[in-house]
Amino acid sequence: MRLVFFLAVTALALTSACTSDLSPRCPIDGSWSWDSNNNPGGSSLYLALASVGDSVVGVGSATGIGPSSVVDSVTVSGRYIPHAAVFGLTLSYRSGRIVTYAAGLVCPDKLQGTAQENSREYGLAFHRE
Repeated sequence: MRLVFFLAVTALALTSACTSDLSPRCPIDGSWSWDSNNNPGGSSLYLALASVGDSVVGVGSATGIGPSSVVDSVTVSGRYIPHAAVFGLTLSYRSGRIVTYAAGLVCPDKLQGTAQENSREYGLAFHRE
């Protein structure tokens, strides 16, 4: 699983080197909200990220769907490759869920990538708040 995650981050780094809208000058630090926070189901995911060197840490909260939805806290850890504007994060939910996220920073205000939970992969994007 770690090898797959590493390969995904490496592939994003190589791809981003050829993409003009990714810039190493964009900081990952800040508050981010899930691209679909305004969905009719009411679910949401917010992250506050900070980087020191190539390390990224953060906290967040996730809200499930429906009238009896539960708010779940999230801790974030990972690595950021500033010259390529790509990163790999692990989102650890208080409830026990673990999600890995390999993505690129699209300057100035978008995180775009792929999340993996167990064997399920899906696209995941965030916007800077």
